[in-house]
Amino acid sequence: MKAAKPTKSKATIDTVSDAIAELSRVVDKLALSTAKGFSETASQHSVNRIESRLDDIEFRIGKIESNHERRLDIVEDKIRILSTAFEKQLKIKLPK
Repeated sequence: MKAAKPTKSKATIDTVSDAIAELSRVVDKLALSTAKGFSETASQHSVNRIESRLDDIEFRIGKIESNHERRLDIVEDKIRILSTAFEKQLKIKLPK
């Protein structure tokens, strides 16, 4: 007796079954990748905390800058006073 040849419908069913199995693997892989992406993404709470810290750092830097500007203004004023006093005492003009 001859072995029965698979019918066209049997081959089609096998092909569809293989395609469904492959699609299932791809969907599972995509689901894992998506879950991994969400687990590695910063939460909104974390982002808000970072923004708050950056705002605090900017505020502190602003205070340091204004303090240094104020101190430089004081130094410049004192240099002007000393320069004027030397010019009067020595009766010479100092370079500016």
